[in-house]
Amino acid sequence: MKQKFYTFTILSGLFLTLSLSGHAAPVQIGTTNTYWELKGNTLFITGTGAMADYTGPAQQPWFSDAGSIHAVDIESGVTAIGARAFHSCGSLVSVNIPESVITFGDAAFAYCTSLAKLSVYWPDPATLSPIPSNTFAGGVNKSNITLYIPADAEPNYSSGWEGITAKALCYDVASGTFADGEVALSPSTAAAYDIVTVTIKPDKGYELANISIFEVGNPGNPVEVIGAGNSRTFEMPSPAFAVTVEATFRNVAIKTAGEAIEDATYPVSQIYASTIDDLKAWLADYINGFVKDVTVTADDITISYFRPTTTGAENGSFSFSVKLADGTIAQSPRIVIESVAPVVPTLPRAVVVPPISGATSSLPAGRYFVESASDFTFTLTPFDPALVPAVRTGRTPDGSDVVITPAGDGSFTVVVTGIRQSVTLSIDFVTSAATPSVDGIRANGQGIGITASASGEAYVYGLTGALVKVVQYPAGETAVALPAGLYIVRAGGKAYKLLVNGQ
Repeated sequence: MKQKFYTFTILSGLFLTLSLSGHAAPVQIGTTNTYWELKGNTLFITGTGAMADYTGPAQQPWFSDAGSIHAVDIESGVTAIGARAFHSCGSLVSVNIPESVITFGDAAFAYCTSLAKLSVYWPDPATLSPIPSNTFAGGVNKSNITLYIPADAEPNYSSGWEGITAKALCYDVASGTFADGEVALSPSTAAAYDIVTVTIKPDKGYELANISIFEVGNPGNPVEVIGAGNSRTFEMPSPAFAVTVEATFRNVAIKTAGEAIEDATYPVSQIYASTIDDLKAWLADYINGFVKDVTVTADDITISYFRPTTTGAENGSFSFSVKLADGTIAQSPRIVIESVAPVVPTLPRAVVVPPISGATSSLPAGRYFVESASDFTFTLTPFDPALVPAVRTGRTPDGSDVVITPAGDGSFTVVVTGIRQSVTLSIDFVTSAATPSVDGIRANGQGIGITASASGEAYVYGLTGALVKVVQYPAGETAVALPAGLYIVRAGGKAYKLLVNGQ
């Protein structure tokens, strides 16, 4: 059994807050009739009435988990979001707000620098109390946020949400698992006119017989599915609705993995076959796309009789063999390399963007897909102007496959070039050539002290990466009060790891 740790804290002698990790049941928020529960990376707020107000993020009962909260789901019955309720939840991406909420407290989402999606359900936002001007303060880039609203409500949202893009609410798009196969729909939610990808995955020895995608609970209202084979698409209708899928599969002659590899057609063009290594990588990806339950790597492939080609020249050719995990060898016939690129199936590549602390990003954390060999571009704006981003893919030791270009507004354009394999980015920030204004930062029993030769800003982070405080310091000595704990402080182009012991 997983051990649980309980910590009781008395705040101002008024109420008792219970903070625990791995909650078995919802926990009351102070003396209100609202409750909180963290399941995975989603914080659920339930109950009735208003949430509690806080004077700072350290008062939040979920403060110790703030860095792991990626989504907040407020259920119907809650009427007010408390002041600073989610302040400094730096990894928070998505928030669901019901129609019952009519009041926002001060700085409710301040310093939520990863925030990208707000789903709301008011047909007319005029029913709300005025939203405080500091609701999204503290480096939150409102241009990165999409406000998902009820269908046909766009005219009512023409004011009051300046800088935030409004879009019709997304609806659930449900994938399905059936006898002898499955159908995956992506993305899992979509708004009107969004394009949804349909990926069909028959079990070994089966192929798709019939497929229907329709409104949930109403099979008589289908959507039009475009394409053939195991990769298709459809456009979400307007007005949009939740959709589900039904599919049947039929038995076909079962081939072994080796037989499937030997019988396949390989549409190889010169852009994938300029070298033997490129050709092996392409073959491994292509084979893994149609052979189930077998994973082939470039090292499993042997190329024979390789004769490359270039644009305008005669076709090249090659043959290959694959050693499978069971020791069998699959041998291809002679294969032509087309000198002019044929139409080939799109080979998507995943790019994983991690949660980012210390900067705003044009893209929220998540998984993105690009066509093989294409570039992936986004922008980063560090909070500390003395820092510049350092982005790595792990493909090259020196990071030469990533081009970072500064812009005049303090942002940086990041281009990950020529993506031929899925990558997970690592993002950090390093000192630029700017002259630092900080002479030193040190910890004391009650916080930190800053000695500076000029005024500037310091950014204080918890170990989870959540932004705890932004300090505007003048030239000279500045004392900053902090609760006991371990902090990362960035200022003047440097980073300091400091322990505040509270004594």
